[in-house]
Amino acid sequence: MPPPPRSRPSASMARGRPSTVPIYQPLENPLNSTAQQSLANLKRLHHLNSVDKHLKDANQLLADCVFEANKILADRERDVEKRRAKADRDGVERDAQEQAELEQRQKAVRKLNTDIDTRTRKTIDEQYAVEYMRQSLEDAARMAGNAPDIPISQAASFDPTMPDAPSQPEPGPPPSGIFKRGVQARMDGWQQMALQSRYAQHPDYVSFKKHSHDGAHGDDVPMQPASRWFGPARGSPAPGTTRAHAADDSDDDIIIARETISTKCPLSLRELEDPVMNKHCRHVFEKGYIMEMVARSEIDCPTTGCNKKISKASLHVDQALLKKIKRIQQSRQATQNAEDDSDEDDRPADGRNANMSILLDDASGDDDFDTLIEDAGNFRAPKVEQQSSRPPAGSRATQDDESDEEDETMEN
Repeated sequence: MPPPPRSRPSASMARGRPSTVPIYQPLENPLNSTAQQSLANLKRLHHLNSVDKHLKDANQLLADCVFEANKILADRERDVEKRRAKADRDGVERDAQEQAELEQRQKAVRKLNTDIDTRTRKTIDEQYAVEYMRQSLEDAARMAGNAPDIPISQAASFDPTMPDAPSQPEPGPPPSGIFKRGVQARMDGWQQMALQSRYAQHPDYVSFKKHSHDGAHGDDVPMQPASRWFGPARGSPAPGTTRAHAADDSDDDIIIARETISTKCPLSLRELEDPVMNKHCRHVFEKGYIMEMVARSEIDCPTTGCNKKISKASLHVDQALLKKIKRIQQSRQATQNAEDDSDEDDRPADGRNANMSILLDDASGDDDFDTLIEDAGNFRAPKVEQQSSRPPAGSRATQDDESDEEDETMEN
């Protein structure tokens, strides 16, 4: 016999069973007008600008460090070379221990240059990460602002399980998701770029390369162009070293490579004291004069023949150039002092300025080297002012005049 048909449960029995639909939980942070305003204010309230400043200061410290390390090594190399030449002239055996110590120093400085190069590039990566965070915050705030506003009362009472619940628009991705995906996508694009595109034109990396070169070579060797910093063409030099010039470089190329630097502002026609550089054309001006000109809007570069634009944002302080200008001014002032004192008895026999002789004389040991570093740290940039025809108080000329007056008084 077939089994008897099952009876269908009554409506009362169905209502007594527990429901499988979960209880609706309202949004904890609904995207209402208050939340939209908070997102819009997030960029302004978040202290990303201070992070930018810390990263830029860190790169400046790294550049200063590589300059000092390379300069101390270059000075020591010159000292050792002079003592080796003297030993060869005197027929004395060279100091093998000194040479071994120098090679050890060179190895340590090369490693330091490599480490600082890596740190500088990582810091630049962090600068771009901060900028990408700023842009992604703007994206999240803009998309949240375009989303329909849900009143707080409606968001709290809405229950999609109720049959008569009003329909609401399908929610889009949350602002946090927009922010995270935006940062990740931008950083992925940055990491896929070639090293040349990422760093060769960045002011902080250019400053690092200039500091590294100036510390090791000064003005004796032209700096390698940025196009050769990363590419395999003509060899990739180790960080901190500069290829002097290739065999196929003409003399004109070498002359052009040696940067001609004017220490006078083309606007004030006075010696530069607080120079700033336009990153678009690399022309240098006194900060006070050029900032007054670009206070309201950008201007054409006032340098004759230049068609680049200058604005507040395009002006920056190039620390490597600043140090080079100071060195030129110091050297010029020292030469002028030597010419003014040419008749004095204490002038060095070879015509060099006494204040600069320590930089040129043979160094005989560590004491002289330490003295050189100490004097270099205490040396101040010359104060640029109009030279007076009257000798300063306390000068020899003034003392001679006073002694002549005393002689005349005694004779009377």
